[in-house]
Amino acid sequence: MSNLARKFKLPAPLFSPDSAWRQPVRDVAIRENNSRFIHEMFQMLRGHQQNFCYLNYDDFTIPVFKSNPEPDCENNRIELLNYWGDSWASSTLAGQMLEEDGKRFICGVPQPAAIVRPSGPQSTDADGHLVLVDIEKGTSWEFWHATTRFEVETSAGGGFNGEKVLQSGAIEKFVLDGQGAQRPAGTCQFRGSARATGVSLLAGLLLPEDFQSRAIEHAMVFSIPRLRHVYPVHDTTQYDYVYPATKTETSAYNGSPWAMGGGERIRLKDELFDRNGQPLAVHSFSNATRKLLDALREFGAYLVDGGGGFGFYAEDYRTGNLALPENEFEELTASTHRDECEITCRESQWHYLVQLLNCEFQQVPFAVLKEGQIVSNFDFVENAIVPDGFNTVCTVGAINEEVDYSVHG
Repeated sequence: MSNLARKFKLPAPLFSPDSAWRQPVRDVAIRENNSRFIHEMFQMLRGHQQNFCYLNYDDFTIPVFKSNPEPDCENNRIELLNYWGDSWASSTLAGQMLEEDGKRFICGVPQPAAIVRPSGPQSTDADGHLVLVDIEKGTSWEFWHATTRFEVETSAGGGFNGEKVLQSGAIEKFVLDGQGAQRPAGTCQFRGSARATGVSLLAGLLLPEDFQSRAIEHAMVFSIPRLRHVYPVHDTTQYDYVYPATKTETSAYNGSPWAMGGGERIRLKDELFDRNGQPLAVHSFSNATRKLLDALREFGAYLVDGGGGFGFYAEDYRTGNLALPENEFEELTASTHRDECEITCRESQWHYLVQLLNCEFQQVPFAVLKEGQIVSNFDFVENAIVPDGFNTVCTVGAINEEVDYSVHG
């Protein structure tokens, strides 16, 4: 087992029952113009040669660690600076920001309780994601472009073990029984986070705890290469993002109004087909993969980030800690595909499981071309119900005036 594996349990499922992450989608209506959204997504994914599901569990996913108690401002401050030398304000910790000599700091942020590793690879090409959890207080401290090592005076990037967070491009705080999303500020100004769309890094993350219960009882999250960005907004176009997202990715985007926007969601169909358009023999999959597919039918999945393809997220294999009795683990992972899956090693139950999940999950394409028609394994469904206090009425004029996309993505 990895020496970074967490020794504490997270509550499952995370976040409030009325949050987006726990809203069932089985009976939610399919969106108008579903076929146009499917066509746009299929063409984009096929163009990137990633027209299938895959599961991030190594670099470019989310490691979770225990935090020390919160210090006072004098005893700990972390500079807000990303790997590229830019700095932006915090959305949730504005009251703890300091500016000195042209630099921005967040004070009173807890440090890790032990050695941590921001998400890799070991370079400034990493996302540098990191989550510190205070279980007693039910809070998470979430980082993007976290630094634990310097090369002379500049960040070495993500992927390096370290005892302290020295710098970070973003630092935000969430509560584990809250919305896992940000309350809008003003009329429709963006609210940032360590995730490109402003949501919690723990939201929709596949966890070991999900396989220690009867079913996965929350939505998943995923990334695609290009999110919708049609700014400036016109009356005839849709907005760039919806609840639970509070901003969007703009470093690489799709200007089509039929592209999928941040915070929008999809639902897996009951009957599936493989990459060749043939019926998919789901009964041959492991019980673990079938639980994941069931969750995508019951709770769906939200678009939360930009990435290289149609990628979903599981906790980093280094920090995830699954400890089932061997007979239960065997029942969970038994599959006719185990021998053909290239599982590199079994460093831990969690490491083995996420490799198996990824191998089987990749047999599910987003859509295929069959007899000249695009047929999809997913439907685009209506947006999540916005909880009280999160619903902000944004006019087109207000969006064009107030949305500032200079923040990191």
